Amino acid sequence: MGEPATTAGPGSEIKFNCTGCGLCCQTIKRVLDIKEDLGNPAIKTLLREFPYKALDNGACEKFDPATKQCLVYETRPDVCRVNRVYERVHAAHLTREQYYRMGEAACARLQQEALTKAKTDTPLQTA
Repeated sequence: MGEPATTAGPGSEIKFNCTGCGLCCQTIKRVLDIKEDLGNPAIKTLLREFPYKALDNGACEKFDPATKQCLVYETRPDVCRVNRVYERVHAAHLTREQYYRMGEAACARLQQEALTKAKTDTPLQTA
């Protein structure tokens, strides 16, 4: 899961506002399935470093659905760390605030999709 209220650095007020919903962990299969189609080599590298498997339901094997928490949170890979993804992939072309806002928008889309799925009882697409 993402980092709750991650700051950009000492004294900084820029934060990534993670809601703690766990949807990023529950849909990891989508990203892993398309990693070779992504144009950014740095993103491909991060995804190739991901050491866990995605379950048939699309969730990371280290995601605990009962608690909506990562079972290896303290040692999770860089791709699961908001600040590390920014530093390794996006710092050269986005400000930290731009990156956080993009991430928050992606989270909102996942949450909206989950709401729609709950209302229609159709499975989330994993690929």
